[in-house]
Amino acid sequence: TLAMMALIMRFGGVGNEYGLPAVQAFAVTQMVHGIGDPLVFGSAVGIGALLYLLKVPAMTLGIGIYLPFAMSFTVFLGGMLRLVYQRLKPGATDDGAVAASGLFGGEGITGVTIAIVSMLIGA
Repeated sequence: TLAMMALIMRFGGVGNEYGLPAVQAFAVTQMVHGIGDPLVFGSAVGIGALLYLLKVPAMTLGIGIYLPFAMSFTVFLGGMLRLVYQRLKPGATDDGAVAASGLFGGEGITGVTIAIVSMLIGA
């Protein structure tokens, strides 16, 4: 938004050196720079086709590649907890989806709030 752009322009920028890591921007930049190499592009197409044929879920793979390890590992732990819960209660439904969505949303809001406060106080 316009307010966020004004904060970024006023306090220096986005990135690890400013205390505002931009994970998505970094990942997209790396993908764009990697696609320029024909060997990397061809390898990615081949691996993608192989994974499709092996029926590997794309969302799971994407989360593992796209997110930093700490976040991917947290998603993994959540999946393991769900697996254990389903084994203990076979007839259980997806009651945890609403709570998980709330936690993800809250984490995002908290991260943005901390970033804005850090920029304002100059930390």
